[in-house]
Amino acid sequence: MKKDIEIPIAKDVHVAIVHEWNEEFLSKEWNTYVLNNRTTQIDMVLIVSKGYDEERKTSTMRHAIGVVEAKSYAKIEMLQEELFALNNEFFVTYYAGNYIYENGTLQFFSTPEGYVEPKNPDNLSQGYDYIYQYTDHLGNIRLSYKNVGTASTVDLEIQEENNYYPFGLKHKGYNNVQSANRNHKYGFGGKEEQDEVGLEWLDFGARNYDSAIGRWMNLDPLAEDFSDVSPYNAMLNNPINFIDPDGRSALWVPDSEGNLIAEAGDSTQSLADYQGISYTEAAKQLEDQGYTIDNKGILSLKIGDKVELDNVFTESIDNSTGGFSTDVMMGLTPPPSGSGAGVTRGTTEDNYNCWGSACAGSQGKKIDNTVGIALPTTFDTNLTTDYTPATSANASFGKTVLRFADGGNNTQHGAVFYGKSKNGTTYVYSKNGWHAKPEVMKLSDLQTKIPSYGTVQGLTTGTSGYYDPN
Repeated sequence: MKKDIEIPIAKDVHVAIVHEWNEEFLSKEWNTYVLNNRTTQIDMVLIVSKGYDEERKTSTMRHAIGVVEAKSYAKIEMLQEELFALNNEFFVTYYAGNYIYENGTLQFFSTPEGYVEPKNPDNLSQGYDYIYQYTDHLGNIRLSYKNVGTASTVDLEIQEENNYYPFGLKHKGYNNVQSANRNHKYGFGGKEEQDEVGLEWLDFGARNYDSAIGRWMNLDPLAEDFSDVSPYNAMLNNPINFIDPDGRSALWVPDSEGNLIAEAGDSTQSLADYQGISYTEAAKQLEDQGYTIDNKGILSLKIGDKVELDNVFTESIDNSTGGFSTDVMMGLTPPPSGSGAGVTRGTTEDNYNCWGSACAGSQGKKIDNTVGIALPTTFDTNLTTDYTPATSANASFGKTVLRFADGGNNTQHGAVFYGKSKNGTTYVYSKNGWHAKPEVMKLSDLQTKIPSYGTVQGLTTGTSGYYDPN
């Protein structure tokens, strides 16, 4: 609801210039950094820098940094000392969740119905405009409008109307309404329009798209691995069935038993990348299960094929003969037919808990009924003495432990990172109770089904809650 929308305050993102020692050149130099002192990461960080005075000006430099984790920093550029005689400006644009800021000023943020923008970005006390958007079945933003009346006397005013040719070019010459305070540069496919230097491309993540000619303007990042299709292809030239937000090769999707299911484009290399193992080890996994390897990595693999993994996590799931799954435990599904301990309260081999299985499994140790940890404080002590803080961005398959805590940062649960699929979905190995059957599941599903676990939090407030064994 409109009344429930919280207007955020931009703070704790800074630009700093540091005089520091360069080990490579054995001299001191001036470097600029963007500092994220927030408790959450910022995304799509773009920094535009320039220097000038009354007579001189430098080139305008653009730096796309991507993600800056919470309580961390990223280098922007090196500054030559002679530039200090100029006025140096750094314009910082970033997303914090679905909020976009420019130089600390809120520009707009997305809502399920559209977006919200300040009436005057330089004076937020003047209030906000709530823009509602109509999208068609393809995700194209066709109509933006707002209520210029009251809640009881609605008076809708069109802010922008868009109509498209099949490949995304906008119709022109009619319906050129543009009443919003800013040009909300999202349209075809819901993608952001890049209007720098008049190119008018669309940002599809790993590639830019020119809707005027219906062509991708960047080489596929992995073109050399897919020589049988155009080097300017995307989604294997099949956008109906596939998406490709980051330009990487496909990544596998684990099932509840910890095995991996192939997606379009998966190969020996993507199997190795997913597990953090060598190409040779991944090839042996495939060959041992009857797959034929060619010079591209896979010949006989099809979408939906299963590759069975042999690790401490799949072993613990295989050893569990009970039917006391998370869904049964939470009453989300009825118990399987039959009766007995395996349905009502788990079996003897399942008599261990999340903290013990997370610590044992992340260290490559056998997970069984000898690894239980009774107290959350013991789990926290283990993380302090035997683990090193990590982040979600550099989590390692089968090694990184996730610590879950409530609003008071009291430990509630532990799980192990089990990879991330191509669409960004994080999977975890989780043992949801002393007698529950272990399983691999989406992190989001785990938090939805058992909200009492809280969120992934570090031992110190504001840290990520991801830990790698020493």
